[in-house]
Amino acid sequence: MLFQSIEFLVAFPLLLLLRFLLPKSFEKVLLLVASYVFYSWWSLKFVFLLLLSTVVDYYCAKLIVRQKTNANAKKFFLFLSLLINLGVLFVFKYYVWLSGLFANDLAYSIILPLGISFYTFQSMSYTIDIYRGNIEEEKSFMNFATFVSFFPQLVAGPIERASNLLGQIDRGPKYKKDFIRSGLSLFVWGLIKKVVFADNIASLVNFSYGIHEYQSSLELLLSTYGFALQIYGDFSGYTDMARGVARLMGYELMLNFNLPYFASNIREFWHKWHISLSTWFRDYVYIPMGGNRCSKWNNYFNIFITMLIAGVWHGANMTFVIWGALHGLYIIVFDYLQKLNLKIPKFISCLLTFHFVLLAWIFFRAENLSQALAIITKIFHADFSILQFSNIYIYMIIFYLLMAIRRYTNIEEFFVNKSFINWSMIWLGFIAVVVFGSLESADFIYFDF
Repeated sequence: MLFQSIEFLVAFPLLLLLRFLLPKSFEKVLLLVASYVFYSWWSLKFVFLLLLSTVVDYYCAKLIVRQKTNANAKKFFLFLSLLINLGVLFVFKYYVWLSGLFANDLAYSIILPLGISFYTFQSMSYTIDIYRGNIEEEKSFMNFATFVSFFPQLVAGPIERASNLLGQIDRGPKYKKDFIRSGLSLFVWGLIKKVVFADNIASLVNFSYGIHEYQSSLELLLSTYGFALQIYGDFSGYTDMARGVARLMGYELMLNFNLPYFASNIREFWHKWHISLSTWFRDYVYIPMGGNRCSKWNNYFNIFITMLIAGVWHGANMTFVIWGALHGLYIIVFDYLQKLNLKIPKFISCLLTFHFVLLAWIFFRAENLSQALAIITKIFHADFSILQFSNIYIYMIIFYLLMAIRRYTNIEEFFVNKSFINWSMIWLGFIAVVVFGSLESADFIYFDF
């Protein structure tokens, strides 16, 4: 069930009404049932995978806690959790790729379950944190099951930690001042990002990349700028809607995007882009490998491998591997240059960072490696002709200007503090979605990861 679908826009108010009518003791049951219905709306047959991750990590964590003095037993149950979760992820996400390399027909019969990369990582983080002694064991299976399947962020994040979301589920909904208004604002802004900007810009990107042999350098470059805006609008739009829906129900999800295209270096970019994933890899991959508590070259190795794994997490394709490797190299080069104390104006460093990110996005968007290399080669041919002006360029300019306004002003604070203006903007936002939204709204890009 998509946030922008008619089904969700009808079902969600009914859920809120049902929560209001039923006793508070039904809150967790209702939330768990709603989450499973939300997921099964896409495919009922894959619900068992969601339940499998939940059962495995709940009971592995219990068994880890019971082994108070047996370190080897603790490691075994942690290993069991990781083996099952990563094993399922491998079969459904990477076996297709590997068997395809060997022309195995089974590769084409396996469907990637929706959101599997997100909920397995969220569920595993609980077991790892229990093993490390960072959090207390959750006694209630229902609470834990709701944490893993919490429908606003189930299929595309943010990847929540038990220390934030599980405590809220255990406590129950809690409304803060202006939660309703700010929740609706987040939802509408996310909806605008998705159906007005991302989906409209997608039509230009898909067309241009589809016939890249016949596009000029400038057209391909503009389409690549378009993809950078498309994937940001699509993914951060989902996050905004997820946070808005959660807030309307009295729960607070973490910030997952913080205007990443205004980052002045590549490290800052990853502090602002898909924050829940970047911090997940930092805490559960980079730091356990040694982080920066080692020699310079070992640290660089840890950075590179972490980003390489992040690339593979996005998909079983060489384009994602190269995308991750590029970001690993970017961070290493930035760290090296930082030690030289080069004085670069912030505007220039932001511009350079954005274009390095843009180069990597070409590999992320391309269907295969040969297409990515062909597009990059074509862009550097310096053919500045435009065969046909597209109205989508206007959407791109407006979207970037709106981000710039948010970056350099306190406009959000202004709207939140002015109730009448805030409600007016919410309704104008809905009107904008109806008038300018793409009629053929597509699935979210990260549903494929």
